Amino acid sequence: EPVALAGVMGGEGSKVAEGTSQLLLEVAAFDPVVVRRTSSRLGLRTDASTRFEKHLDPTLPVKAAGHFARLLQELQPGVCFPARLADAGDWSDPAHTLTLRTDRVRRALGAQISDREQADILRSLGFGVRGEGAELQVDVPSARATKDVTIEQDLVEEIGRLYRYGNIPEAALHASITPPAPDPRRRMVRAIQDRLAGAARCHEVLSYSFQPDELHASLGTGGEPYLTVINPVAEGMARIRRDVLPSLLANLTGNRRQRSRVRLFEIGKGYRPEDASARDEPREVHQLALAWACPKAGKQDSYDATCLWGLRAAIDDLVASLSRPALTWRRSESAPSWAHPVKCLDGRVGEGGELIARLAELEPGVAVALGLEGELQSDAAAAEVSIDALLALDARAHDYKSIPRYPSVKVDVAVLAPDELPAGDLAAAITKAGKGSVHALELFDLYRGESLGEGRKSLAWHVVLQSPTKTLSDKEAQKFLSRVERAVAELGAELRTG
Repeated sequence: EPVALAGVMGGEGSKVAEGTSQLLLEVAAFDPVVVRRTSSRLGLRTDASTRFEKHLDPTLPVKAAGHFARLLQELQPGVCFPARLADAGDWSDPAHTLTLRTDRVRRALGAQISDREQADILRSLGFGVRGEGAELQVDVPSARATKDVTIEQDLVEEIGRLYRYGNIPEAALHASITPPAPDPRRRMVRAIQDRLAGAARCHEVLSYSFQPDELHASLGTGGEPYLTVINPVAEGMARIRRDVLPSLLANLTGNRRQRSRVRLFEIGKGYRPEDASARDEPREVHQLALAWACPKAGKQDSYDATCLWGLRAAIDDLVASLSRPALTWRRSESAPSWAHPVKCLDGRVGEGGELIARLAELEPGVAVALGLEGELQSDAAAAEVSIDALLALDARAHDYKSIPRYPSVKVDVAVLAPDELPAGDLAAAITKAGKGSVHALELFDLYRGESLGEGRKSLAWHVVLQSPTKTLSDKEAQKFLSRVERAVAELGAELRTG
């Protein structure tokens, strides 16, 4: 607090004689915060600002006034104060008392300093020391109480400074190191990062939790409930994301300008205000988002040379590397606004299981709104994977599988089917027709053309048949194809031969 003392000095007596000289004495200490702010605002540094921006002893004005009066009296003995000093400040003496535990000093410094030696060191520094034994009452003078000595540890440092740290013997540090408890979530996140950055050749992105309103307008997600905050730093970014994927899609166009093939992923959290807790805290969802973009495939490229197929393969590989059950992909019944209404897949474990992943090509209008047009026109796909759902799945045991005892039989199966019939349904029918002998199933060709007729497609699989009890013959392979023909016919498709 500011301190100001004023007084009038004159000749002898209670009144100043007429014609005698008068002197007005004013002594002040200033508020250091006000001085520092004013100096910064004006850009002006002076000796006075440097001195008074520090927390000085507020009792200095009284001492300075007394010292000045004594000097004047030595020069002119008749000079006196005709009235008491007037104090215009609102302040209090900061001097206080601290309790010092002598054992704490010895433990902190690692030196056997006696109680008496500690008290002598403090007295030599101007502290008042009372009491004996394990606790000392230390009176901190006002000169040291302003932002200097405020806690017991400050006294320990004062003793160590005077005792000299060089006098403290060296000793090895001994401490028990307890490993932290295993965190399955952190372990899974690290495994995901390693797999995607390695085998999948993806680049990780770290973006803000705030999402601009223009992005939601481009993706058509502005109508959903969002947690909003006041964000004076960035106008138009008051919404906290519900999902991680929109933040990742905002980075897709900028990266596409730099390279022809873009593979991005981000691990983060979204917040759902509609599922608030009892403390009105939004539900937190942990997600993995992926976004791929590349030039559109040419006529000579294979059917799986698209980002959608590549991204699906990367997710399947990721799930397998985490020792989780393989996902079953089915066409999504409710595609999000950013996804292609037809080319959108939901990945679950088994039929009717919890949604683990959602994969889709970008909706053409969304791709244009994001800037993927003209020279940047791209084949783009995105995916969302729930880390919470992956963590809830039981990890598969790493069982040893011996080398098959009997040889396998490889059969190629080609099916002519309506365009709207999902390939997954056909694959499930082929697997069921094998009666447990289908060891591997791989789709290797997808064809559409005028020769097949409008609205029809041809799909071809490599099928590996293998029995654990015998060698399969050609006759059994033919029986398998007959069962496949009946199974796909029930779905409205037909087996192609020749």
